[in-house]
Amino acid sequence: MATEIELMTAVESYLNRREGRYAILIYGEWGCGKTRFIQSNLKQYLEDNDNPTLLLRASAFGANTGEELTGRIVSALINERAGIVNDTSSRNDALKALLKNTGISSLNAAGTKILKKLGISYSAPPQLILSFLLPKRSLIVIDDLERSSIEESELFGTINDLVETHNLNVILVAKSVDNVPAELVEKLIWKKYRFTPSPFELVASTIGEEVAQIGSTSATELIAESLHARTNLNARLLQRIKPLLIQTASSSFFASGNTDNFIQRSVFSDIVSLSYEVAEQGDTAAVELRSDIPLEHMRLERINERREKCKSLRFIESYLNGGSEMTAEELNATLSNYAIKYHPRTAREVAAVAAVDRIKSWEFEDDEGQAGLEAIKEALSAGEVALVNIPRCIRAIKSLMQCGIATAQDLEDVLASSREILLISTALSMKAFNAEGWFEWHTSEGPSELQLHEVDALRKEIELEHVSRVSDALMAGVDTKSENSGSTLVDNVRELTPLDALAITKVDPAVLAEIVSSSSVASIHSIRTAIFGLSKVTGESNQLAECEKWLADLSNKLAGVQVPSKTRSFHISHLKEDLRRYLST
Repeated sequence: MATEIELMTAVESYLNRREGRYAILIYGEWGCGKTRFIQSNLKQYLEDNDNPTLLLRASAFGANTGEELTGRIVSALINERAGIVNDTSSRNDALKALLKNTGISSLNAAGTKILKKLGISYSAPPQLILSFLLPKRSLIVIDDLERSSIEESELFGTINDLVETHNLNVILVAKSVDNVPAELVEKLIWKKYRFTPSPFELVASTIGEEVAQIGSTSATELIAESLHARTNLNARLLQRIKPLLIQTASSSFFASGNTDNFIQRSVFSDIVSLSYEVAEQGDTAAVELRSDIPLEHMRLERINERREKCKSLRFIESYLNGGSEMTAEELNATLSNYAIKYHPRTAREVAAVAAVDRIKSWEFEDDEGQAGLEAIKEALSAGEVALVNIPRCIRAIKSLMQCGIATAQDLEDVLASSREILLISTALSMKAFNAEGWFEWHTSEGPSELQLHEVDALRKEIELEHVSRVSDALMAGVDTKSENSGSTLVDNVRELTPLDALAITKVDPAVLAEIVSSSSVASIHSIRTAIFGLSKVTGESNQLAECEKWLADLSNKLAGVQVPSKTRSFHISHLKEDLRRYLST
């Protein structure tokens, strides 16, 4: 394997060699950056050298004959020496100066057309033209060797003629050694180099500085660092994820001073790694469990974790697979929530999350399990665990119970601490409960299935407390005798989540009926709107049963309501009809 620097040195050594005439081979997977390296970095390096070298690249892709391939090299020489300029007369003058008194045949269509326009006759073989016009220090690069349509014997003869007969320096570029005809490998290739650019080199050349800094850190360095472990980086995949990284890095989440730089780096690193993975695989779910591989369930757990992260960063798959883009506000919220879950801020939470991840791997010893138990309990007791990490902590405790390290009392302690954290703000807890892909209330993990019934119970408890708190707030400032009482009531709940619609069922039906009887048309309409929200409520059967009972009670209380106003009577009758319809369905 050879890095870009190593290859540059090897090529220079090849150009200065005194031994027999040979070609060298550079090989590497499609998309790894071979062509980019040759056309940009290597070319610049050879031209800026104390002893400059002219580099000509020609692609063998689609070439049918050796003569056609050589013609492409001649065309590359013409373009290189004449220069590509906007002023046509300057280009023509340069060509005439270069080719005066020289006959040329066997050019490709482009080269022939150029010469015909210049009025230059041509008859000499292109190999001879190269011998005439190429400087002593020159290098011919034949790329895409495996994609040519030239017969192997003819291909060998063409390259042999360049190397042996005309003493030209030649580099062959292919996907692998196996893609090169055996005769070429045995008789003409001096050395073979597998191209393996460093992540930084590849990132710098494909993405450059177009991605904004992440806080105070260079995005180029961070992207390269994130992909360092990958052995076959692909430049095409980097180009594919580049627009996504540019857009993501521009989020206010990464603005300097908005978030701790370590957390910014960690989040962006995850995004880079996951984006590349999705671009490479196309689908994060395209992995199956193999029973014939030892410890395969552990590998699957790591895969599942990647999937969970992709769910949390769902904009990655959506963007790369042609879905809709997030708004700036949505993107910032998604990144903030992701940071809370996977990159906690306090030392206690860092220790707790590290313990959770270790326990989840099922690769811990007794002492590690005990230390993890203590770290989790300490962080929860201190109230320093983010909402989204609470179920993960409970799951870890239950895993420790399976192997006898944790006890039922440990679980009770953890549940009690979790409850205290969730009760601080039931509104925030409700949002966390209902955020897609955040709470892992059920899971299949490790040697046996683990059902988190305790977490489900905790969730229901918090939901009930939240509804109770909201219902108390609903009546704050509501004057049952005021014409605007209905609007005030609804205004108190309007900005809350859909689940908060249940809160109105905690209002005494008799009190609500009194409010309706004294309300304006606008207030009656507001109450109808609030009750309409109940039609969207889903949940446990007991929840729905309570809702139905409340609707029936309210319907009974409204039955006797009579008001003198014709318009108010009209709207109240529609409210009664709404209730009858809801109850019938």
